[in-house]
Amino acid sequence: MNPFSLPHRRNARDYPILLSQALSLGLSLGGTVLGAQEPGGGNAKVQADGGSVSGKSLGSGGSATESMHAVQPAVPDRFQILPIHSIQCGGIFDDRLRKQMAFGCDAPTLAAMVDIYRKQPGVFCIAYFWGAATRAMCHYYRYAKDERVLSLIRDTTAEMMGIQEADGCLSAYKRAGEGKKQPFDSDLFDRAYTMLGFLSAYEVLGDSKLLEAATRLADYTCNQVGPAPKISRNDVMSGSIIEPMGMLYLATGQQRYLDFVRHMIGKGEIGACLQDARQGKDIRDFTAAKAYELQACFEGLAVYYRGNGDEQLKQNLVHVLDSIRRTETTIIGSGCGVGPGPYRSGCAPETYAHAGLFQTIPTIEGIESCSAARWMGYCRQMLLLTGDSTIGDLYERCLYNALLGSIHPNGQKNDYFTWLNGVRGTRGWGYKFETNKYFTCCFFNIADAFAVTPSLAVMSSEGGPVVNLFLSSTARVPLSGSNEVVIEQTTDYPRTGEVQISVRPSQPAQFPIRVRIPAWSRNTSVTVNGTSAEAKPGTYLCLDRPWKSGDQITLTLDMRCRLERSPEGSPAVADGFRALVRGPVVLARDRRLGEDFKQPAEILADSHGCVALTAVKPAIPGALMQFSVPTADGGHFPVVDFATSGNTYDATSERVTWIPRTLEAMKSAQAMKAKK
Repeated sequence: MNPFSLPHRRNARDYPILLSQALSLGLSLGGTVLGAQEPGGGNAKVQADGGSVSGKSLGSGGSATESMHAVQPAVPDRFQILPIHSIQCGGIFDDRLRKQMAFGCDAPTLAAMVDIYRKQPGVFCIAYFWGAATRAMCHYYRYAKDERVLSLIRDTTAEMMGIQEADGCLSAYKRAGEGKKQPFDSDLFDRAYTMLGFLSAYEVLGDSKLLEAATRLADYTCNQVGPAPKISRNDVMSGSIIEPMGMLYLATGQQRYLDFVRHMIGKGEIGACLQDARQGKDIRDFTAAKAYELQACFEGLAVYYRGNGDEQLKQNLVHVLDSIRRTETTIIGSGCGVGPGPYRSGCAPETYAHAGLFQTIPTIEGIESCSAARWMGYCRQMLLLTGDSTIGDLYERCLYNALLGSIHPNGQKNDYFTWLNGVRGTRGWGYKFETNKYFTCCFFNIADAFAVTPSLAVMSSEGGPVVNLFLSSTARVPLSGSNEVVIEQTTDYPRTGEVQISVRPSQPAQFPIRVRIPAWSRNTSVTVNGTSAEAKPGTYLCLDRPWKSGDQITLTLDMRCRLERSPEGSPAVADGFRALVRGPVVLARDRRLGEDFKQPAEILADSHGCVALTAVKPAIPGALMQFSVPTADGGHFPVVDFATSGNTYDATSERVTWIPRTLEAMKSAQAMKAKK
């Protein structure tokens, strides 16, 4: 792999890049090379000047010393994330995210979140909100360049650093006395997000004090948690701290962070789950199967893998991804809690339970919105590591359905559980702050998943752009030397499958452009300046040729609607249902389009399982799309995109995603099956 080289940067604030990405590539930040090798093979020492350039050694005291090093990761990523402000995009995701940022992120609310650390109430998970909100703001600023949000990031991180204790402690739990104490309950989970908040702000602002704050909290934790006589914490919920500890190891080269992770994964629930993966168990049968925490833990293990290069660990990571894809992913791209158990966590609707097989049962609650966001996060990590285009398919399906379908159009509330059939609602765990704003635990996870999506849309690999998501956008991709290329996508996808990609290099040059061809697009047309190129479903089309400004790639995806059947192996009560998927978008029936929305229907499909939809003007304001679906008896019924269905959050927009077949059709199918 030959990492691309970035142009000279006069001001590091103009081009900060993701910390873990900078380290994995050994890129130059402000003249200092992270992870570069000295002659003789040692790690190059990071300059220590006390400045505010991201990636430099901290020049002040505390646990971070002037001898701090950055390490070369054992495993480079296949894809690289672009520098800050390299991509701009609009559309429905941008609209939802801006509304979430306007409602959820303001100075009084952030101050109330910080105040939790002052009061130390010892209440489950409420300290998590500050880190989750700060991380979402930072990812949002990376592409939106919103000065209001930048000011909030500066102010809230400064306030949080101001209350950090001399030994690095930041916790919502007291050290001693009555009630729950450190480091039990959700304390390590909360600290994980506090560190992620600091590290995300460091990537944006480049202020070394933020890295120092994260390292001080990490050192405080390392001194408190570990092998005897320290306190041992190896539960999956606490495993969320693996990600920031892995990032700090890559950022500093300090062995204690790697040792901490090794302790976390060497025993207890986390160690048992790794053993379960090695044994090839379905994720439902893991020692701990609560979806959000398990996915967050494995996200962290993906970062840890970059640091140690353990091939067995990579196999475990791939097994977890494949197990979730095969047994837990529902029609909308995410899944948990839909199935018969076992529910060892006490949170049945939030636990893996073979959701893929049981998703068609109309009355089962499940599919936590937080889990959709973390599934997307895990897919993102694995896409970076593996370059597998089908992981981009997984991400996209979840984005357009489970994620977009979990947030209210006004951006101020979200589903806690995403029902496939029924009435949407916000019921679930959350917290009301002193500003009288209520947030479920999912709110900022959803915002963060939206915010990182532009960074996934266009990436770089082996000297050229990678187009992963088809969004109207403009991306600047660094090439070799001082050259760069602007990739501009013009499209109304997924309303249609037409995508126009304009290629504008600063200087004519030969380089590869990779374009994801979705596995569901059976017949894809691609032309470059009018000349056809062969595209294979489920791969990246690599166009390695000389490029000049004005070259055009035209992509036409196969947007025929696919009739999805009840998953093979579903129980009898869950059999006999059908769902409609067009491109990445699931279609659903909605009461607002007719009171007969629950009636069985035999959908007319051709021999390839494709349904000839008729596009109609949406009757629901703001709907992404609406279609008329033909039935075998000559009739038809209306459907809208899944994200629009149910969005009044009351019975007036009750929805049906898995559509029951008529009794006659089911009897006929059973008779044919019996003959076989």
